[in-house]
Amino acid sequence: MIKHNPIEITLDLREYKETLTDSKDFLQLWKNLNPSFIGKKLLDGQNLKLRARDKGVIGITIITSPKEHAIITGNTPFAIYSVLEKPTKKHKCHVCDDYAPFICVKDRTKRMCPVHVTILDGNMRPYSRNNIPKCKGSNEPATFWCDGPECQQNVAWSENYRKKHPTNPDYNYCKSCYDLKFPKCSDHRCQDTGVIKCEYVNPITKKSCSSPVCNRHTKRWQVYGPKKRGLELCPTHRNTRSLTDEEIIYQIIAGTEKRNGLIRYENRMNRGRIEETFLFPSLQSFKHIFLNTRKKAYRLSDINQKIEKLALRLGKDRFEQEMKRTIDYSQRKRAANMRRGESEKEKGQAYFEKLKQLLANERSMKMRQIANLIEFSDFKPTRKESTATTEGILFVKLDSSYRGFFIGRGGQTKKKFGDTLNIQIRIEKD
Repeated sequence: MIKHNPIEITLDLREYKETLTDSKDFLQLWKNLNPSFIGKKLLDGQNLKLRARDKGVIGITIITSPKEHAIITGNTPFAIYSVLEKPTKKHKCHVCDDYAPFICVKDRTKRMCPVHVTILDGNMRPYSRNNIPKCKGSNEPATFWCDGPECQQNVAWSENYRKKHPTNPDYNYCKSCYDLKFPKCSDHRCQDTGVIKCEYVNPITKKSCSSPVCNRHTKRWQVYGPKKRGLELCPTHRNTRSLTDEEIIYQIIAGTEKRNGLIRYENRMNRGRIEETFLFPSLQSFKHIFLNTRKKAYRLSDINQKIEKLALRLGKDRFEQEMKRTIDYSQRKRAANMRRGESEKEKGQAYFEKLKQLLANERSMKMRQIANLIEFSDFKPTRKESTATTEGILFVKLDSSYRGFFIGRGGQTKKKFGDTLNIQIRIEKD
């Protein structure tokens, strides 16, 4: 008996209403369909639609039809290679019959389709419409989770309370958290964001002022030298000239201890991966601060004595004890500052005498008067790692009525003397 190759077909049952569960159902369906092909000619790639009365439409696609089957008979073999069926919905939306991938976090018996789910801005938690979180302020249905420091995405708010991030619209805040995150500058005339916090320390509460201030209205008190960020002061505390000697030393060391405390905290949080940098102003920095704020030219040994007196006055509370430890820890540094100060003073005095000689040799009588009036203040030699080409900076004091003449137009006169001595000359501020 000759064995013929079957006609290969695909069944499309997506529009067929009856569900087929096993092979018997498929065989019965085919017995009903087979008579429809008898006497017909089927071609490769041909698409057929057969209506099964009230049960819907069955689609048939001819994959291959061998030549020996020119006309279909009752004995023509068929092979069903694939069946396209209507997908079964395992999870249905509780509102409609569409597929529901979302489960309500408040009622896990309710599933939602993308149309009937509610997801508030700021978090992907899905809710059914009957379980939408209520706004904390108005008790209305909420529309977003607050990303702020107090709410931390755990408190929902309605649209009337929404304040967006100034530059990133993906972040939303309630009004109180927005004010904490982006406070206004404490200068009452300014509307800018206060990105800096005042570091003035209240000597009674031992807490930092922390008033927000913008970059334009902060005073950066350069107590650590020109290359490090100084203590930030708000408009209320920026007048350092009103401080006494003792208050100046207290504020500098208290602010320094606050900085050191933050360094220690970050070091603990990072398990020692951050290299701890001990902050303490040099005695030379203290000297310039006293010159600029109090118009007092203290010797380094006098400043060191004032610091040690402060250590004796400090109380027993935790913060002032930390201040005392900071002062004790700086003892070796201060001793080195005094040794360096004496060496630098000798070198600076030599440059100062040469400067006075240059002034005395000038033709101008006023320059000769300046030679008698100018005073030595300090000298900072150029460090080895510096790229400066001069030997250092000579700080001098001069009465304000003579400064303009000494400086000259565009600073040229002062520069001329500095170039002659291969140093920079700076006049201490009043």
